[in-house]
Amino acid sequence: MLYQSNESFEDEVNGVKTLLEAQVDGIIASLSLETQETQHFQEVINQRKCLVIFDRTHKDIPAPVVKLDDFKAGYLATQHLLEQGYKNIAFITTDKEIAIFQDRFHGFEAALKDAQISPQKDFIIRGDLSIEAGIKGTEQILKSVIQPDAFIGGDDFTAVGIIQALKTANIAIPATGVIGFANQTFSSFITPTLSSIDQQANKMGEECAKLFLKMVKQKSPYEAIEQIVLDPILIKRKSTNRIDK
Repeated sequence: MLYQSNESFEDEVNGVKTLLEAQVDGIIASLSLETQETQHFQEVINQRKCLVIFDRTHKDIPAPVVKLDDFKAGYLATQHLLEQGYKNIAFITTDKEIAIFQDRFHGFEAALKDAQISPQKDFIIRGDLSIEAGIKGTEQILKSVIQPDAFIGGDDFTAVGIIQALKTANIAIPATGVIGFANQTFSSFITPTLSSIDQQANKMGEECAKLFLKMVKQKSPYEAIEQIVLDPILIKRKSTNRIDK
């Protein structure tokens, strides 16, 4: 049974309630962008149903987790741009307090610090994650006195918006680089093709299923709360290919 929250906390709560009423054996869930309270997931645990949280996690949910090393993902994306010769790097991300996005940003900051580069305050935009947010954020950043030579989008949709805004402003890519997160299918079909950080979505799904089946077979599903952390994979494409041939 599948339930899509469409990034709504209310829909997520209703979804968990509906699934529990349907007497499912358990739930595998990724939190919506709006989620801050987690009592609805605690109810799954209280009923001794199996719960596995993946990708977007929360420290207050005492359940097994499968996630990406998002700090490393942010670091890897930034390091790649630095290796391509970019130095003035902008970051357009969400203002939601979701761990994965915070971790990616901290990885970005750490990579700049290691390269002895101070991030420009005007180059950091926090808002939504969408094509439209990428467009608006880029337009705002381009009004700065100092111009960025690369952009990181909080996800691939935001990165697509960045690319559209740069094209509208007649700024060549990859002279100005763009990278995103998730390695969505469309990333290899747009022009230019989009560099991205692959989240190992298939592997994440496999690990969730393995954990879930293991929990089902245990007398007490929460006798061992495991955490599986996957490594991000850098996918290099034309949008950041400034020096590699």
